[in-house]
Amino acid sequence: MTNNTDAETVQRYIRSESIKNLFINLVINAAIAWWLLKDMAAISAWGEKGYGPDLIITAFLLSAIISGIFIALHRRKRNSGIFAALPAQTSGLVARLPFNPWLAALALGLIGVVCAVPPLLALLALLDIQTMDTSHYALVKGVWAGILAALLVPQAIRHGLRDS
Repeated sequence: MTNNTDAETVQRYIRSESIKNLFINLVINAAIAWWLLKDMAAISAWGEKGYGPDLIITAFLLSAIISGIFIALHRRKRNSGIFAALPAQTSGLVARLPFNPWLAALALGLIGVVCAVPPLLALLALLDIQTMDTSHYALVKGVWAGILAALLVPQAIRHGLRDS
């Protein structure tokens, strides 16, 4: 067992995991969006297959699933001694989340919706983008989902490593 207590080692590990997840989620979410919507000529902001509802659903599911996986994985790594526990008070946002991994994942899912969807929708509205073709939407969604994942992974890892 390697006990990674060095703060620099933990930060380097978190940075590496964030970068990996940025690219993984960029590719996966762009591919899924393109595959599901490839037959549509244009995607509007709202409506049955609008990008607004799709982004809201994606933000919640992506945030909650990634958080749940990383919290559980790193809780096990902490408990087995692979990583040392981080004091809760040094964990920023994580210190304000419930210690229960399922409740924390749910909370991060809701935070993902509140913090990630409005800025993207505001930017698209500011740019007066009412509709997008499938390729453009897949690219936008992929980049957005990758960034969201990269921002969530450090929080989830810190939560999994935190002591009560």
